[in-house]
Amino acid sequence: MAAKGSKQMRNSTISTSLILGLVVLSSAPARADWQYTKWEMTANEIVAASKGKARSLPSEDRAGKSTTFNDAIAIGEFETGPFVFDVMFGARKGEVTLDAVILTLKNPTDYRRLRETLNAKYGEGREETSDDAQVPVTRTFWESDDDSIQLEHVEVPILDAEYVFLKYSQNLKNLDL
Repeated sequence: MAAKGSKQMRNSTISTSLILGLVVLSSAPARADWQYTKWEMTANEIVAASKGKARSLPSEDRAGKSTTFNDAIAIGEFETGPFVFDVMFGARKGEVTLDAVILTLKNPTDYRRLRETLNAKYGEGREETSDDAQVPVTRTFWESDDDSIQLEHVEVPILDAEYVFLKYSQNLKNLDL
């Protein structure tokens, strides 16, 4: 009888351990990376993983798509719900592997709805505003141990224009923030 009781206790302990393990794994923050990409992929790996949604940029075309801090290594488009974006897959200047994905919202008037959607998904973001050279900029940040997301809204009154950028990175350092 003692053997039967200890076997049931052992099975119960194993079951409890498995359930606790699953709870811990399911509650751990998911790595954001971005869609079909993983950080540190090359342009060829991004294109292959995208199944035709991204295309590699020849080095002579990269300058026009790059930012101050990131070289464009691939580009594409992305649509989710009501939001449509142009996508730039970036590597740190002088590097060749993915460390940032920068999406430009095609319809900047969707900014508030996009911010609300991100707040609903990731929790209330940390917001900062600035008005450099009479160009109001609002940045909202969501950060985890693995990834950082920044939503940037830029108004250019002199041009009567606005721009919205959604930036994913391994961490804020990669976005030079």
